[in-house]
Amino acid sequence: MRVLVGSNCAHGPEGARHTSAHARRCTSQEEVRGFKRQMGEARGLKETSEPEFQEKSERMKELRALRSSYLDRIREIKDNLTGLDCKSEQELDDKIRALEHRIAHEVRRWTLVVP
Repeated sequence: MRVLVGSNCAHGPEGARHTSAHARRCTSQEEVRGFKRQMGEARGLKETSEPEFQEKSERMKELRALRSSYLDRIREIKDNLTGLDCKSEQELDDKIRALEHRIAHEVRRWTLVVP
């Protein structure tokens, strides 16, 4: 007597082997379908969130550029302030005179270049 268990290919004792292989294949196929379904859902979520992600990404680029410009400006200010530490009022006056002298010569140099 033949027993049909889940398939038309069940033939006696050999049918049990075929049935278990078939069951494994069906289980694997079902898992693949489930993974494909999950991938479809994930792609849908990605597509719906893409514009917002791009917007935030662009904003981050803008903020990084702004931060970089601020850091460059801070670095420039620090470079200009090096050597301006003073321990006395006289030392401060001397440095101010030296800076004024330097500025006057730089301005004169620039005014000579300009026609």
